[in-house]
Amino acid sequence: MRLLSIGPDGDYALACDGDTLMRVSGAGDQQWSMEIPRLIDAAVVGEQLWVVAQEGASVQRFDLRGNELAPVSYTHLRAHETDSYLVCRLLL
Repeated sequence: MRLLSIGPDGDYALACDGDTLMRVSGAGDQQWSMEIPRLIDAAVVGEQLWVVAQEGASVQRFDLRGNELAPVSYTHLRAHETDSYLVCRLLL
């Protein structure tokens, strides 16, 4: 299991394990999980979880509650790369 992010007050953690993304409460209870076939990597960007599921595909986005948002292109992903968000290096 790989930790992606911890909530600002330590009230939750986002993690991935194989093809499964999950949000776990600070007490260790799983709040939600989802299967992402061919999951390559994921990263938290601001208040969103960005997921790359296969090479060349759009980047899937979810809010931190697991609700799906509109996907973004690689070009959009690059536009958000800064020194503090090395998104492309994390995901691709």
